[in-house]
Amino acid sequence: MANKSTWAVVELFFILFLFISCNNPKTTGSDTPAFCDEISAHYATDIIPIITTHCQMGSNCHSTGSKNIGGELTDYDKIFARRAAIRMAIYSGKMPQTGSITSEQKKKIICWIDNGALKN
Repeated sequence: MANKSTWAVVELFFILFLFISCNNPKTTGSDTPAFCDEISAHYATDIIPIITTHCQMGSNCHSTGSKNIGGELTDYDKIFARRAAIRMAIYSGKMPQTGSITSEQKKKIICWIDNGALKN
């Protein structure tokens, strides 16, 4: 049986977790960041050029035949199928692993996904 100090520590971490979760200034009440209110991104003109340049050609990580985690990101259907993982990797800063994309490009990808990842 756990002692009182152990329970106190567990309660403290739980309260701290709730406080941090509820006070995240980057979101608007949903998981969509507030900056998406100002960003309009389209697949054809914004997203595919970023992915082609930085995820396929520039890094050669997600080009045709890729066996990397995430696999090929060579067409809309493959990108759409992996949109949640792409969003998490971009938002967390884990991707791209080689080279870099601007914060504006990251925002465009995140907002495009959060707005339904339309093929527009």
